[in-house]
Amino acid sequence: MGLELFRLHIISNSVVQSRTVDGILLLIEKERAGEQVDRQLLKSLLRMLSDLQVSYDSDSMIYQWDGHRLPEIRRTCLAILQNVQRRAAVKFNQMTSEKVQMFGIFGKPA
Repeated sequence: MGLELFRLHIISNSVVQSRTVDGILLLIEKERAGEQVDRQLLKSLLRMLSDLQVSYDSDSMIYQWDGHRLPEIRRTCLAILQNVQRRAAVKFNQMTSEKVQMFGIFGKPA
């Protein structure tokens, strides 16, 4: 009876359910990023939703969460690739310059 009332009045509230799911996803995201999270809290929250028979698709929630971050991830990946390209160009120019200096001093190899 008490569990049913809790589910009906608290968990069925879309704001509470949204905040609960967002909190769970935030904990998962922090753990993926290498931060320490309270795994027992995470297990308890997931068990609570399961016990209350609140339907949720954890994979779907995670993909949706990642989808919101996709533009940020793309910007980050693009920045990383541009940085790698810039560093490669600098290294190529250094190697070319060193090669020109080396051949200028010693002449062309036989």
